[in-house]
Amino acid sequence: VIDFNFLNENTGFLCAKHALYKTTNTGVTWNSILYNDDFMFNVIQFSNEQNGFAIIYQDFGEAGLYKTTDGGLTWQNKLQRNYLTKISFANSYTGYIADRYAESGPHGGSTYYTKFYKTTDGGNSWFSTLTTQGAFVTALHFFNENTGLAAGDYNEILKTTDGGYNWSATGYFDRGSKMQFVNLLTGYVGSSKTTDGGNTWFKQNFEGNNFDFVTPEIGFGVGGNGAILKTTDGGGLSVGINTTTTEAKNYSLSQNYPNPFNPETKIQFSVPKNGLVKILVYDLLGREVKELVNEFKQMGSYNVSFN
Repeated sequence: VIDFNFLNENTGFLCAKHALYKTTNTGVTWNSILYNDDFMFNVIQFSNEQNGFAIIYQDFGEAGLYKTTDGGLTWQNKLQRNYLTKISFANSYTGYIADRYAESGPHGGSTYYTKFYKTTDGGNSWFSTLTTQGAFVTALHFFNENTGLAAGDYNEILKTTDGGYNWSATGYFDRGSKMQFVNLLTGYVGSSKTTDGGNTWFKQNFEGNNFDFVTPEIGFGVGGNGAILKTTDGGGLSVGINTTTTEAKNYSLSQNYPNPFNPETKIQFSVPKNGLVKILVYDLLGREVKELVNEFKQMGSYNVSFN
């Protein structure tokens, strides 16, 4: 799992390296929307079920900012740069994105720069606001058109109040590469949380950078083996949702769990390429008991229930 974005407690999007998925049942199951060998998804952000943005890398190495208006089925390139890192929209029209690039010095070595870009027309066109030497933006969030926070090198939190033209240090966090606020006071970056608008941060129970909150209490994260975790107390405790959407290298059909079961068990299977998948259950006499799957599946890993 590379990144994911929940719109509410039930509906969210998730990207693997070459694939995009959607859930409408709080992450229990995920439906494949797109698989593209030419795309390498890095960041996704949806404003509703139809409209969203993604930072996508391609074979030639550069990063592109892409926009979808049909729920992720098709994507249009809106900005092409060296190393786009993070994106944040303050509203439907105003958004910001950070790009990192390097310039070689006259005596060898490289100097790194971060350039901020801004849009005021919903991401169709972008203009630069600031180029700064040395800083590397690992996370970004804007509250409105003028006020935003960025997580930078050395675990430093930077703040702007003039739309990204000037930034100043305002605090420090534990670590992380994704920032999100659910209101003006409560926010998260990596394994750190703030309840005072980003002035101070404290370490959370969750270890990881992939998370997404829909309320101050309800959020989702990615655990080991691609398992989606859910918290209902603001990140204090997490419970598994038992789902997998990682890319598959081989055909596989895992042992059902639990076994024995009453009344339901789950079976995980993986397919390494797009095609028709059929899974049947037989009894000890070889008689067909139930057809679990008989449909076209895109490359990936899936769970199916049997009762």
